[in-house]
Amino acid sequence: MSPVETIISKVAEIEPVWLLVLPLVALALAMVVPKVRTWLVRHKHWERSMVAAQTALQQGRYAEAETMFLFLLKKAEEDFGPEDPKVASAARNLAMLYCLQGKHADAEPLLHRSLAIMEKADPENIETSAILEQLAGLCEVQGRYAATELILQRSLAIRERALGPDHPHVANVLKHLAVLYKKIGKKDEANRLDERTKAVH
Repeated sequence: MSPVETIISKVAEIEPVWLLVLPLVALALAMVVPKVRTWLVRHKHWERSMVAAQTALQQGRYAEAETMFLFLLKKAEEDFGPEDPKVASAARNLAMLYCLQGKHADAEPLLHRSLAIMEKADPENIETSAILEQLAGLCEVQGRYAATELILQRSLAIRERALGPDHPHVANVLKHLAVLYKKIGKKDEANRLDERTKAVH
């Protein structure tokens, strides 16, 4: 049998299989594609609404921002699931608003929820480090300096592993930690971190 005849023979063998499989593939695509399209529409709408809420926060329209963040938190839970990073983002932004308003008791559980979601999704993500730094700032305002130090150290470790020790984002946490050390009287540690921060820049 020639090579051409061999190919024709093989195609003839698998053709009946494809005739059975193709309708199943078409059916699967018909079921999946609308769901993907719906998810994309919801995702885009949620992202646009988040930008609007963050703009309201930046402009000091706190009541409006709170309403929008609460809505976004609920929508993220309903449309994407309670452990989706969008839930973490909405919770973190709402916590930021509450911190600006001095509502620390309301902000803290939101930050812990945001942190738990991101640590489960990707504990080494820069977003996880940012949430930790925000939580550290909350603890610092409340005078919980030991907790602040531990949380900042966790945030610093994540950024160093993800970005390297000389990245500007690492320097931001170093500055925060140095300020804390000066506040609590750890001058040697503060000076060491200040020198390291200068080296990064």
